[in-house]
Amino acid sequence: MAARRWLAVLWLPLQTSAEYCGHGLILDACRMLEISRFLEIVILMYFTDHPPPHFHAVYGDDHAQIRIDPVGLLSGWLSPRALALVVEWAGLHQAELLENWTRLRSGEHPARIAPLEWGMHPQVTAVEVIRHWVVSLSFQDGTRGVVDLRQIIGKPRGVFLPFEDPRFFAQVRVDRELGTIVWPNEVDLDPDVLYDRARGLNVLTIDSDAEPADS
Repeated sequence: MAARRWLAVLWLPLQTSAEYCGHGLILDACRMLEISRFLEIVILMYFTDHPPPHFHAVYGDDHAQIRIDPVGLLSGWLSPRALALVVEWAGLHQAELLENWTRLRSGEHPARIAPLEWGMHPQVTAVEVIRHWVVSLSFQDGTRGVVDLRQIIGKPRGVFLPFEDPRFFAQVRVDRELGTIVWPNEVDLDPDVLYDRARGLNVLTIDSDAEPADS
């Protein structure tokens, strides 16, 4: 019976380890699939996965396959900030991930990998809309500043087009798991860039044709 339940783990659709356990599967098997977890992002690897070497990252309802060497998005989707955190973590632990891939392909148990050390990153704790495009931000270290997001985003295009609507822009909120600001369409901004802007530092914009917002 245990063997049958183990095989079931390998063929279930992708879910977090907690959801696997919710199916009544043995706890050891559930833990074995989860390689790491940080900021509600779950990292999974499988015994029978296809090449090239990769792992799965799950954040809420979003799922992506991340190539290990070179590190990058293989398929699927994560929000820009979640993807950046996963890529950063994978770059720090690339050798361990490749070793786990080899172990799994040989039928051996994978090793746990340390989570991303979140304390090294600035975290947004509060946001207030001053006017269209302009927000006041507070960070976990006490830093506060007013940031003109038009100077970061530039001319709105793609996922940023809804920002042209002041009512949509005003729906910005803090995602405390990611430590940054997000909008209803799941667009988020890099808190490192926001932190530098809040401190008055000049940083690269998303759009090289960026124009200041109207006063």
